[in-house]
Parts: sequence; C-alpha cells; structure tokens
Amino acid sequence: CAVTVILFVSIFYFLRSRFFRAMSLKPHYKPAIGGLLVGIIAVFFPQVLGSGYGWIQIAMNGDIVQMSVILMMALVLLKILATSFTIGSGGSGGVFAPSLFIGAMVGGAFGQILTFVFPEIVTQPGGYVLVGMGAMLAGAAKVPIAAIVMVSEMAGNYNLLAPLMVASTFSYLLSGRWSIYEKQVENRASSPAHRREMTVDILERAEVKDAMTTKLIVARPGDSLEKALKTLLDRNIGRPPVVDDSDPTKLLGLVTKLDIMKAHARLSAER
Repeated sequence: CAVTVILFVSIFYFLRSRFFRAMSLKPHYKPAIGGLLVGIIAVFFPQVLGSGYGWIQIAMNGDIVQMSVILMMALVLLKILATSFTIGSGGSGGVFAPSLFIGAMVGGAFGQILTFVFPEIVTQPGGYVLVGMGAMLAGAAKVPIAAIVMVSEMAGNYNLLAPLMVASTFSYLLSGRWSIYEKQVENRASSPAHRREMTVDILERAEVKDAMTTKLIVARPGDSLEKALKTLLDRNIGRPPVVDDSDPTKLLGLVTKLDIMKAHARLSAER
C-alpha cells in the first residue's frame, strides 16, 4: 500500500500541475475535459464511478467471478486516474472514498493471491480488503490512528485490529512525506493553529535575573541637568538611577525627563 500511496499522489499532482494547469483554456472548460476522460473510463469500467462501496463489499465477499485479481489491480490504476481527472481538472470531489476504494482493491488482490498460494492458511481473503483500506488511508492521509479506528468501526468488529495496526504503521512510515493533502503539515508543532499549545512560553520559565543588566547608566547629584538630559536622550533611557558620589551602590533616587523639564521651568521662573 505504501507503493500505491506514492503512485496515487504522484499521478494526482502530475496530472493537475503538468496537464490541466498547463492547458491554455478558461478554467470552466477544464472540468468538462476531466469529466469526459472519466466518462471514457467508466464506459468500460463502471466500477470507478461513485464511492465504490458496493464493489468494496463484493471484494470482501471474495467473489472472484465479479472481482478477479487482474480486475482489482486494473481498478487501482483506473480509480487513481479517474480521481485525478476529476479533482485535478477543478471538478468537485474528495479523496477519502477513493483512498478506501484503492486500498480495498489492493488488499483484495493481495488476499486472493495468498488464498491461491496458501489455501489452507488463508481462508478469509475479505479481511485483507479491510486491512488494505486502513493501510491506504493511513499512508495517503497520514492518519494511521484514525485509519485503524475508522476501518474497525466500519467493519463492526476489532478482530483485525492487530493486522490493521501493523499494515497502517508500515504504510505510514514507508510512504514518507507523500500525502494526498497538499497543505498538510508534517506535525502539530508545524501547524499555525496548534503552535501556541505546542510551544512552552519562554517568559513563563525565564527569571528577572536572566533579563537584568549590571552595566547601569547612572546620574550623580553633582551632574548638570544638561548632562543628565543629554544622557537620557542619547541612551534612550527613561529614568536612570541617581547614586551617591562616594558609594555607587547607594541609591539616592531617580531622575526623568519630566523632572528635568520641571526643574528648568522653576529655575527660569526664579531668574
């Protein structure tokens, strides 16, 4: 299923980018071309139309007359093409149901092959259909846990939970970064929607000592107001501390621009 995931994603985006977007046609003509191509496929293989849930059920029943190995393998490629033609051309559709259908056909074909080779060991090829569905969804949508739970719920039992976990995990890992969802981020930490909850606020752990500075710019009682004002303006300081001339560690007070302006006004009035 991991190989099928890569094939699905490659064909899907190749047809969208290199075929439909390269057409020098108005956008509303392209879905018509995509629909025409899907219709041509459906004339010979109507199984590619719709969600395909009915054909998935036939594959689960192991009916080799209606769903042979060759037919299921052909439907894998044809469903990929039909989905790519529809969505790549700008038509309306999704990739969830096609992913399940493609995975079911891969799993069904694999199950029938094992039944033919090991008839005494493999007696329920329909189980491989469900496992294929989960593995394909896990790899294509990058949701292994959701695929396991969803397919188990769709089947109505959890007897296939172990093989679903194994197949979904391998499909997820082996398919790498290949995803049918173009805007899907790699993990929750990379998502803008979840970035705040995944990141620990640095200020919550930092202490005042980590931000304070020991190289203080100070003023002294004997400094002129002109010098103090120049220091405030040049260094862009709001209120430097005023320290004692004999003991720099002794804080006498603070001086601000407003204090200097008030002192200037008072001295000017006295004169």
